[in-house]
Amino acid sequence: MKNVSLVLGHYGGRCPDAGMAWSFTLVDINRIHATAIKFCKCKTGGAPEIQQLLRTGIFPGSVKEPKTGYTLRLLDYYHQERNQGKVFADNFVHVLQQMADPFFASAVPVSSQSPVFI
Repeated sequence: MKNVSLVLGHYGGRCPDAGMAWSFTLVDINRIHATAIKFCKCKTGGAPEIQQLLRTGIFPGSVKEPKTGYTLRLLDYYHQERNQGKVFADNFVHVLQQMADPFFASAVPVSSQSPVFI
């Protein structure tokens, strides 16, 4: 498990009943982050996992047990690149891999959950 965990469900506050940490890949404009995520499980803030992700600006890579998320900032940036520069998703993902590790970009894992923007 990674040293940094995202804890969701309480708008930045500490959740008294956070679930187990899941390995999670967060893709943002600056790079692909390997991290962990904890979803709120309490009765007051425990919205569905998808809703907890969306409230924090993360679009899930799947609707069932998401292991990958894309920041809304990244999706907006990709949308602009695609419309203005005709950048294809494969090239865009490769650039993110290069930013994560310029020497071994092909070693940067791409999630088995297909990027939602492809």
